[in-house]
Amino acid sequence: MPEFDLMRSLFLYVTLCFTILPFFLKAQDQTNFTQFFINPYILNPSYAGIEGKNAFFLSYRKQWAGIEGSPSIVNFSYHAPINVGLNYGFNVTNDTRGIVKNTGLQLSLAYALVIDRHKFLRFGLSAGGSFNSIDFSGIDPGDPLLTDPAISGMLDKNFSLLGNAGLSLHLKSFHMGVSLPNIFSPSYVSEDAFTISEVKPFQSVLTHASYRFYFAKDKYVFEPYAVYRINTGLPSQFEFAGVLHMNHKLWIGGSFKQDFGISALGGIKVSELLAIGGSYSLKNSGINELNSPTYEIQLSYLAGKKKKNAEVYSFVSTVKEKERKTAYKSASQQIAERRKQEESKKKQQDELAKKKREEEEAKKKAAAATAAVVVAKKPDEVKTTPPVVVQPTQQPVKKHDGGPRLKSDAINLDIPSYDTAHHEEQARLNKLTEHAQDPDELHGQDTGDHPNVERHEFVKRGGHQNEMEIGDYVIAGVFKSDANAKTYANGLTKLGFTADYGHLTERNLWYVYVAHTSDINSARTERDKYRQMKIFKDSWLLTVQQ
Repeated sequence: MPEFDLMRSLFLYVTLCFTILPFFLKAQDQTNFTQFFINPYILNPSYAGIEGKNAFFLSYRKQWAGIEGSPSIVNFSYHAPINVGLNYGFNVTNDTRGIVKNTGLQLSLAYALVIDRHKFLRFGLSAGGSFNSIDFSGIDPGDPLLTDPAISGMLDKNFSLLGNAGLSLHLKSFHMGVSLPNIFSPSYVSEDAFTISEVKPFQSVLTHASYRFYFAKDKYVFEPYAVYRINTGLPSQFEFAGVLHMNHKLWIGGSFKQDFGISALGGIKVSELLAIGGSYSLKNSGINELNSPTYEIQLSYLAGKKKKNAEVYSFVSTVKEKERKTAYKSASQQIAERRKQEESKKKQQDELAKKKREEEEAKKKAAAATAAVVVAKKPDEVKTTPPVVVQPTQQPVKKHDGGPRLKSDAINLDIPSYDTAHHEEQARLNKLTEHAQDPDELHGQDTGDHPNVERHEFVKRGGHQNEMEIGDYVIAGVFKSDANAKTYANGLTKLGFTADYGHLTERNLWYVYVAHTSDINSARTERDKYRQMKIFKDSWLLTVQQ
């Protein structure tokens, strides 16, 4: 029999004991990280997208450092929200235990159901596969352990299925969940190249909970954690941890894991985006007692913008979210409100379309009338003059804001006519003279009896140098010509009204307005007041948005 190295044989035996036997029942043990609280997604797939933005995590754990062939595990995970409610993620884990190596990839989908403000329920499911291998290189072929029937039939490479599921409940500062880490029965080594494992979701069950306490004006946070693991064929195990966040920049803490001992925790945060943490197990105890340390390193990075209205729970960013000024609306309320807005928008569009048809008909009739007048004139009488701007007179003018004026206050305006003005714009300019001759015309009339009783348009603000500011306006007239708009605004000012005009790029029109406010109810009040006068009978509301 060839000679073999006794130490190598002993190493092979110890390796098999530490990997193939007690850890068969755990498959990929990515839930074994001491700093699981930094990335709870590794405990429970329902936490995918819980950060509300792109989240990257890299973890490394070395157990029983100093012992050859002792377990080590590396995990990289990424998860993010797709939209409000739907989330996704994936994680890649490499688990090395002596001569046995396992590399797995799992993809996750999660859904968050919002119950109320800061109250939500999450569901998650993962599926993937693992590639298992046994490294027999370096072991003497004559080693008698290799002839053992339990070992000789093993393939050095094997592929099997992975899957896990979980749900979690979040109630403001309290968070809890339950997960099934191994839906498929694990298979580290096999005589088959591809192993379809039995579906045994309840062979391993993991429950966890935590509560976040804010104090010192919310600059300090203390969060205790509890984890309880149930594994078929292995003793149940509990784990407790506590972490203190100081000014959202540093954290320290400690943990105790049954049969594995206590650990010290600590780390730093940078700009609520980057976190670097580490843990060091002081001594193992219980059935796994080994006087060798265990340590971990965790890197976390958040990128991109937080999804609007997404409910989040984050270790990297623990700054307390400010309460919204407006009352929170449930999903059903939001749907109902969107439906109502869509119906209102459609109604406005229908009214605008009807108004546009009426205007087109009026234009055709006016054009025909204008053509008849032009034909009746002599050729030398038809000429074009530039727009004339009405300048305010030097005489004192009594200002008013829509209330009735006395006939004694009447002002004689000379509004010239010119052929370049659109007939509708010319007609509106002529109203200045009509009102000056009879300033108390039709005061107190029924404000609901006019074409624009419900007209309210919404326009986005553009970049014109004379662009109207964001706000709510009472519109007195709309013009294609800058000069005509200016003439009308100056004419209203001369009559004693507060008036101004501006441009909207989206419509490429000039708007003359008699009121500008940031409150729509105030704008409605002003509109109703002005509508009592004939000159402003068809005034309407305009909202300029960002």
